Amino acid sequence: MNITFTPQPIPGRWLSSRAGFSPGTPLQLTLRADGLWITSVTDAATWEAVCEASQHRQDLGADWVRQNGEVIIGGGWIIESGITDVAQLEITAAPGVIQLRRREEDTFRA
Repeated sequence: MNITFTPQPIPGRWLSSRAGFSPGTPLQLTLRADGLWITSVTDAATWEAVCEASQHRQDLGADWVRQNGEVIIGGGWIIESGITDVAQLEITAAPGVIQLRRREEDTFRA
């Protein structure tokens, strides 16, 4: 997976190319307490439900893999995940899912 973090024009925007999804694959974006999850949608009924629900919920989005194999996630999704700098970005990928999380800094308390 190749990742490019683009700070302009929206801080926090990132681009993932060749993330293991086929061009045209519908995607569900889900903002969760533990980060942003991007999962492939495998059937038309689920895709329609995700598209409809995403119009009424701030934590749910619908997108697709571009024809060149890229997955583009806008800055609002990244910022809402608590990620404001590329150094904070932690990515986990598995077949059909990408998880974006905010890397927590290890701190020592006296």
